[in-house]
Amino acid sequence: MMKETNKNRLLNSLRIMTALAAAVLLQTIIFGTATQAQPGRNNAAGAVFAMTNATEGNEIVVYERFRNGTISRVRSVSTRGLGIGVDTDTQGPLRLSRNNRYLYAVNPGSDDITVFEVDGTRLRFAQKIYAGDQPLSLTISGNLLYVLNGSVAGNGIRGFRVANNGTLTPLADSFRMLSSPIAVPGIVEFSTDGHVILVTHKTTNALLSPQNAIDAFTIGMDGYASAMPIRNNSFGLRPFALAFRDDGRLVVVEAQHE
Repeated sequence: MMKETNKNRLLNSLRIMTALAAAVLLQTIIFGTATQAQPGRNNAAGAVFAMTNATEGNEIVVYERFRNGTISRVRSVSTRGLGIGVDTDTQGPLRLSRNNRYLYAVNPGSDDITVFEVDGTRLRFAQKIYAGDQPLSLTISGNLLYVLNGSVAGNGIRGFRVANNGTLTPLADSFRMLSSPIAVPGIVEFSTDGHVILVTHKTTNALLSPQNAIDAFTIGMDGYASAMPIRNNSFGLRPFALAFRDDGRLVVVEAQHE
């Protein structure tokens, strides 16, 4: 039972609902959207970005998005990092900043994150920075970015400060292990107020309670996650992806349900 404190009241108020009770396989091409239109293109509504996750060189594939919902491929841009060539089986390897000015991409094959400046369908390389062992998923809140490391050698999260120009600075000694060494995590996600980080566990651990878990880390004023997460029970088996609705409720996608 969780104690009622100012930092974890939010956790007690979350209502977790099952959004999907079927097997889900997420491909390595992950989309994000930007609402900036290209100057002079009256029919353009923005851009769509996809990630190849290729081992010989990770790339962002850029599409122009039109007002009727159709898209047209424009170009590919190197992340200057490496993918792993297979399905990442996670959500959130690509993230746009809230103002759509910066794009962040994981390079799980070279253990780093690439930062791009975004101008419509144009990407300008800004930074590549070490992000721990096999970065797979990203989440952003305010001036904080956290990455999910999915290596079997030690899955967990680590933090970065986001500068005004979108570049990242590591939070020293911010790596936090998940509650299970065999979690096989699916996503890292900030709560809407930025006070909590959630991580799904895609494996059932019969040695821990609850067996099917979603980890919750509280975030301090200094930007650091709590040393140990609170292990929350998932409604069903293999919690995979999650998202907060506008009303604050948490929707969880479970890849296996009985």
